[in-house]
Amino acid sequence: MRIRSLILFFCCFAALSAQESEIFSPLDSAVFNIRKQVQVFPQEKIYLQTDKPYYITGEKIFFRAHLIDALTHTPAPVSRYVYVELIDPVDSIVTRLKVLPEDEMYFGQFSLPEDMPEGVYKIRAYTNFMRNSGEDYFFSKMIRIGDPHALHVKTETSFTFEEDKKVVMELRFADIKMQEYLKPKTISVCINKGKTMAVKPDKEGVARIRFNLPHIARERVAYVELDDRRVYKQYIRIPYPEGHYDVSFYPEGGYLIADVLCNVAFKSLKSNGLYENITGEVYDSRGESVTIFSSAFQGMGAFIFTPKAGEQYYALCRNEKGVEMRFNLPEVRTDVPGLKINSSKDKCWVTVNRSSSHKNDTLYLLVHEKGEVQYAGRWNEKKEYLLFNKDDFTSGIVHFILLSSDLRPLSERLVFIWHEKDQVVTSFKTDKESYGKREKVSTLTELKDNSLQPVPGTFSITVTDDKDVKTDTCRNILESFLLSSELKGYIECPACYFSEGKRSQTSLDLLMMTQGWRRYDIPRVITGNLQFPKEPLEMGQVISGTVKGGLFSKASEKAKVSIIAPKRGYFDITEADKNGRFVFQGFEFPDSTQYIVYALSKKGGKRVELILDKESFPDHTSSWIYDTPKDDRIFQEYITNADMKYTYENGIRLINLEEVTVRASRRSEEKYQSSYYSMPDNSLKEEDIEKSGSTSVRNLLYRFPGVWVTPDKISIRGSRYEPLLMVDGVEMDIEMLDVLNVHDIGQIDLLKGASTAIFGLRGGNGVISIFTKRGEITFRDNPINIALQTPKGYHLPVEFYSPQYDTPEKISEQTPDLRSTIYWKPNVRVTESGEVPLDFYTADAETTYSVIMEGVAADGKIIRHVGKIKRVKN
Repeated sequence: MRIRSLILFFCCFAALSAQESEIFSPLDSAVFNIRKQVQVFPQEKIYLQTDKPYYITGEKIFFRAHLIDALTHTPAPVSRYVYVELIDPVDSIVTRLKVLPEDEMYFGQFSLPEDMPEGVYKIRAYTNFMRNSGEDYFFSKMIRIGDPHALHVKTETSFTFEEDKKVVMELRFADIKMQEYLKPKTISVCINKGKTMAVKPDKEGVARIRFNLPHIARERVAYVELDDRRVYKQYIRIPYPEGHYDVSFYPEGGYLIADVLCNVAFKSLKSNGLYENITGEVYDSRGESVTIFSSAFQGMGAFIFTPKAGEQYYALCRNEKGVEMRFNLPEVRTDVPGLKINSSKDKCWVTVNRSSSHKNDTLYLLVHEKGEVQYAGRWNEKKEYLLFNKDDFTSGIVHFILLSSDLRPLSERLVFIWHEKDQVVTSFKTDKESYGKREKVSTLTELKDNSLQPVPGTFSITVTDDKDVKTDTCRNILESFLLSSELKGYIECPACYFSEGKRSQTSLDLLMMTQGWRRYDIPRVITGNLQFPKEPLEMGQVISGTVKGGLFSKASEKAKVSIIAPKRGYFDITEADKNGRFVFQGFEFPDSTQYIVYALSKKGGKRVELILDKESFPDHTSSWIYDTPKDDRIFQEYITNADMKYTYENGIRLINLEEVTVRASRRSEEKYQSSYYSMPDNSLKEEDIEKSGSTSVRNLLYRFPGVWVTPDKISIRGSRYEPLLMVDGVEMDIEMLDVLNVHDIGQIDLLKGASTAIFGLRGGNGVISIFTKRGEITFRDNPINIALQTPKGYHLPVEFYSPQYDTPEKISEQTPDLRSTIYWKPNVRVTESGEVPLDFYTADAETTYSVIMEGVAADGKIIRHVGKIKRVKN
């Protein structure tokens, strides 16, 4: 597997520096700096496929993360972990998973709580190394989560926007079955992250909430809670005031250049960040009409005209509701050149536009894709244009940059190029044209390149019921890796630029003129001002910190630091450096694993302070841009069937009841058992420990015959040496007895004589075996030389359940099969043969199934296939 740039980061810089003496021209320097930048700061791209686009509370979200090298697009599982987060509408992390690769593939699942609020959430994926580039480089997409209670209660909202940032929100709830409005005593409402308000509805059941919210504020969420036999929680998006929109104008190459025909793109957006279709007319300073224009795709369009020097142009625009607004065009320039590009199916003609008064300075043209330079040369003033064959580039975005003689970027232009030859030819075949109820579907997937040779790679596949699930038409792996991961800013429905694998060249060209390439700051890079990563490439789990000691709390050099994971039987010891720093690495355990870190001075003293480094995770600051979900029929049917399926599998959903206390005696002898021995010589049970009232473990040990306890020493039967201490089956330093919290201890066993034989020489002086109640250790006080830490551990994926109807009894089973995701397999590996057989069984409903396969081939080609399967009536 070709993993090109991430590994080079660790060894290339010195070699590159040695080459600088070979650079002769300024343009050579620019090319060298760009290549050096890519190598000293390689980047990753990530895409997340989920089994379906929306869910209900209580379900699982299954996902597969595809991680590639940003330059070559080849699979790059170099980062040890991929982080996947579910973020609620008020920017709080609901769940965070740390996913490690299995067979070089990252996959897993979220379990959605039953009581989570209904709303539109965001799912985000990234690696620690991607934090060097910022949150905009993470993958994210919206996930709609419904509450089955919405089938019974309908929420009606209205908003009134007043002056001085005042907003009035009206809420009313209706019983769908009874077709009447509910009249609850109170409704809980919270605006963004403010205080929760108890609002009393009027006699008609209408609750009115008046609050301050700037009309352009990014955070616009109301959390609403209704107690109607079952608590119904939901996030409601607060809309922006209607009517206002903004239009931005983007002359090709960056400037309106006097006396030459200029191509000007524009983009119109509403306050919520979504597009607004408009029409408009351009006027000069005398109010005379110059040209007219209108939106062509998602609020974007273009027009051409010849600006005059000294003129200031403006546009009068009208949206679909007739709201008219005025916007100025950029100033007309005579002092700068600008790139102009015309494209055909297979060629690009590059021209430099100049005003007639602009002098012919030395110019350079530099062309790169994904940060890899494809062309660099001096602009020939004697030629009208420079011709490029699109076959010289791969599919994706090509960046053209016009440079001055001193390598200042003067003009830029992006071009999107598409080649069918770059795509994997995917064939998905089934053994039959249609299938009956609970019938086996046998499939064969073939992956081939443009020359029909087998293509190895990996992909994930989901099969969903079209009756319940409307497939995601806005995000897919193709647009993510080729388009949205390369551009600045939000792109509304990026998959809309591709239709069944084909691109709309006109719409894509408008997007290229109104967005910007973002992976590196090319103007800075060209001058040698390179970016370097601050966050390391994550190779495994790390626990680190500092040990301080002495009168002035100086660094405790050569302090002995131990680490224990009691549940995992892990132990290690290290020594602090001259700065008191220590690091434990080379281990990894699942999430919720608890670690004890214990520090002693160089001479074995306890009077040192242990400070563990805290884990850090990126904030969520990017805007929530999405259209308010409508109550569409398919989503309502999905909620109905998904809730029935959940009830069949899990019973009825949670209902809030009064708190009930159940009292019963505990049987600790069944609860605490050792894997090393069956019968201790003496034992102190949980009930005895609680009745003792002891505040320290040493006091409890007085209760054992033959145990000698002093402030300085513990021994069994007069031995000169200390006994072996085991806590939850893990060997620990005897000093831990002084800090264990008695209230967390469930049982203490004492072993002496022949019963210690299983421990060998370690148990020769007796054994004290302690069991904690929850398998977790806490401390009696807060010892400064001991710390507990439960860092984020790796996620344990579960297999997607796919029933096997391979016997008559299973086929005739009366429990309905209401699956919406018929089949999900995240870790499909295609061998050198290019063929993959997959089998699954149909569900009960007569419908059609959508098949979506997404992945990356070993050579960097993108795998995407969309197909259908018929499930006919029996």
